[in-house]
Amino acid sequence: MEKEMPRVTAQLINKAERAIQRHRMVKKGDTVIVAVSGGPDSVCLLDVLVSLSQVLEIKLVISHFNHLLRPGEDEEETRFVKWLSEKYGIPCHMEEWTEGVGHGMGSLEDQARKARYEFFERTCKKRGGATIAVGHNMNDQAETVLMRLLRGAGPQGLAGIDPVRDDHIIRPLLEIKREEILMYLKAKDLPYMIDSSNRSPLYLRNRLRLELMPALEQIQPQLVSSLARLAGIVREDEKYLSGEAAVFFKKMRKDIPGGGSIFDVGDLGPLHPSVRGRLIRHAIKFLKGDLLRIGTVHIEAIERLIAGIKPNAVLRLPEGITVRREYACLIVERCPGKPSTLPDLIINGPGRYLIENPPKEIIVEETKGPLPQGWNSSLWVAHLDAELVQFPLNLRSFRPGDRFFPLGMDRSKKLKEFFIDCKVPRSQRALVPILACGNRIAWVCGMRIDNRFRLTNRTRNILKISFTEPFHRKPSHAC
Repeated sequence: MEKEMPRVTAQLINKAERAIQRHRMVKKGDTVIVAVSGGPDSVCLLDVLVSLSQVLEIKLVISHFNHLLRPGEDEEETRFVKWLSEKYGIPCHMEEWTEGVGHGMGSLEDQARKARYEFFERTCKKRGGATIAVGHNMNDQAETVLMRLLRGAGPQGLAGIDPVRDDHIIRPLLEIKREEILMYLKAKDLPYMIDSSNRSPLYLRNRLRLELMPALEQIQPQLVSSLARLAGIVREDEKYLSGEAAVFFKKMRKDIPGGGSIFDVGDLGPLHPSVRGRLIRHAIKFLKGDLLRIGTVHIEAIERLIAGIKPNAVLRLPEGITVRREYACLIVERCPGKPSTLPDLIINGPGRYLIENPPKEIIVEETKGPLPQGWNSSLWVAHLDAELVQFPLNLRSFRPGDRFFPLGMDRSKKLKEFFIDCKVPRSQRALVPILACGNRIAWVCGMRIDNRFRLTNRTRNILKISFTEPFHRKPSHAC
């Protein structure tokens, strides 16, 4: 660092360097993609990282996304960022938001932000994996915390903006105030662009920054620092509780197609509400990739679903996420379309048969008694009276109107009612294999054989049918 550099610039660079080191934002040899809009924060960020690039031993790339929302201003900003690229001799990636508004969910701000970060991620991939640096400062942190407080956010919201997110998005200026950034730019005579939309009262954040924050600072001059400190304290507690919830999430979660999750309500109930709420957030984030538009009100509704007495209930969350209570199961998934079914499999006689989706093997063999000890200990092995079975057999999905005689009963029962009694979730019923002999059901696989095919003291030959591994999740209640 040059000795003649004004103290204000040296102090800011030192603050940024300490934050980078403390939060381990980069390591030697990293490529850092600097998000540059042309505004004061991003220009300061770029200049600071250029000053630190040799010390940190990092390579820099500029990234600029044109939202095409402000005709004239957008083009001027793009030209300015190109000038910065030439000034510093740093390569620049640029892209325009050609899809525009209406091609996503949420407010204009949400859609623009999502498109911008998707562009940053694409730039990362082009560079073979890199770190993305964005220019949020301490004032942004304070405004975010205050805005979320007014909306009734929980601890996750009050934790504010994370200095490092998803391991590769970093914010080196997060502990630096906006006034310090403006003083830095003035001291170094660095030009920057002003976004006219930042003065618009249409956006809540602008009204907070221009009206509410100045009023509150009359009462508490250190408001920005206080709110930023609050965010830091809450963030540390949140990391610990979120880590605890992640352990339970991995332990309790059962996978379903499409990235969804099934949990046993009996497992969730005893958890501390703080952990359970975070586990629910983990499940939603695991499915949709983020928690945008998911708020405390949604988590509280899911909590009521878990604690409720209704055996069947559905909640529809933003962006096509559905949370369902089906008996003792809590299911988090995208809005289901037509239920999945099993492909029919014809069994022509004894042998080994392969089910393609999901890949499972079935072994069919004829045996004679006496049966070994523990012969009926597995739900996935059936012993039928061979003389009552006529090939071919058909392994298929549940069909409307199916009936059978559950083992131990001398009258038929609708298979739908049997599933209800056994608390099989509606979404899973079509995935329970049904072994049919002609127009009669011989075995509801993994659950109960038909009484008409049972072994008796008159049985001479036995047909043993076994799955090499369980086919579907065992119902929560024995049946």
